[in-house]
Amino acid sequence: MDNERLPSSGGEGSFKKVLGFWPLVFFGFIAMSPTAGATYYPDTQGTSNGYTWIGYVIASVLVVLTVLSYQIMVSKKPSAGSAYAYSTIGLGAKPGFIVGWTLLIDYALTPMFVLAIAGMYLNAIFPAISIKLWVIIIGIMVLILSLVGVKIGVLVENALGIFLIVFMIIFMGAGLFAIVHHADASGCRPELIYDSSQISWNGTLQAASLGILSFVGFDAISTLAEETKLSVKKFTHTMMVAALLQAFCLIVSVIIMALAKDWKTIPADNFDTSYLYLLREWTSPAVADVLVVIKELGIVALIVAFVTASSRVLYAMGRSEALPKKVFGHLSVKFGTPTWGSLIVCLISIFGALFLDWGFIASIVSFGACIGFIGVNLSVFVQCWVREKDHKVFRHLIAPLFAAVAIFYVLIHQSTACLIVGVIWMIIGVIVLIVRYKTHPVFREALDNGTLEM
Repeated sequence: MDNERLPSSGGEGSFKKVLGFWPLVFFGFIAMSPTAGATYYPDTQGTSNGYTWIGYVIASVLVVLTVLSYQIMVSKKPSAGSAYAYSTIGLGAKPGFIVGWTLLIDYALTPMFVLAIAGMYLNAIFPAISIKLWVIIIGIMVLILSLVGVKIGVLVENALGIFLIVFMIIFMGAGLFAIVHHADASGCRPELIYDSSQISWNGTLQAASLGILSFVGFDAISTLAEETKLSVKKFTHTMMVAALLQAFCLIVSVIIMALAKDWKTIPADNFDTSYLYLLREWTSPAVADVLVVIKELGIVALIVAFVTASSRVLYAMGRSEALPKKVFGHLSVKFGTPTWGSLIVCLISIFGALFLDWGFIASIVSFGACIGFIGVNLSVFVQCWVREKDHKVFRHLIAPLFAAVAIFYVLIHQSTACLIVGVIWMIIGVIVLIVRYKTHPVFREALDNGTLEM
């Protein structure tokens, strides 16, 4: 099986097999965003008392084990391509639906989270325009582009991806230069990255949760299984390489930030935009501002992509009557876009970015990511060890169960408010499942036949 080619769906509409190894790695790496570690730094440094990197190491180990589970499931069902689909294969249709329902948090709130971050950084550079006004301006732009069906082209995505990599090289290079030349007397002390008496382990586990969130995107590679010319074995290796590159960026970037300047000496007014503050110190205000503006404008393009993807998921659920069809199954006659889905996601994103703390939004999104990864890991154990009785002790028993239990342990150390919201959302999912299954034959048939799209 390892050297076999991945199958296509066949027929007139089958995909062209053109993607090679490194284009797939690039796609997954950029989908995760290599700047995530620097972006989350203000929230994770505070909660972990300065030891974000330890939380990211924990997250990286758990995600690497989860990638092993994805590799196994991809080899069994190449065309599935999502945590929901793999959970359905391993755990069954109804548990899989709950996993997919929980992942809707990711789809719905990721645009909100990214919008809040963009507003915050653009306000730091252009303080005359408030954060809320930036959020409204960007939100309206995203809404219009989403409603008229503007697609972010491959060239734009590639250009953005290359810029993000260049940005991280400049950022980490400037930080290393500052460390070597002792640019700040508060930095360059070993205790800034390890002092056992100062570590907040509960906070470090919360940082690990955001670390896990930082890896959401590597699984996007699995959605391209039908478009690659690689063998099964080489294809699954692309996910691991992308995840390891992300782990490197996450851990190294926050260690550089911690060593270059004691996080407690960053002014409170600048703490939420720490990487902009540090980049201004390491280079110059003008250079830093230009780099960050380009980055945030590129992120706006990603918000459009997020909203587009989210509205398509809601449309698919409306079409299969998992959600009310009249609302979510509606397409614009003029533009061919899911009007209500786009409008709902955009309005929720704008409202949340205006009134909710971005750290809280991120923790809610990480709740969905953790549930998705737990679902995939448990699916490997159930499908391979229990059903198929393929008793490979490490790959089918120890690795998936350890990862699932450890991710759950990280999850329960999230804030109480985050857990309450997440659990309530899952309960709503159970209610939706029971009611729609009993009252809507189309939904029931799609769920039972394994054709439900989420």
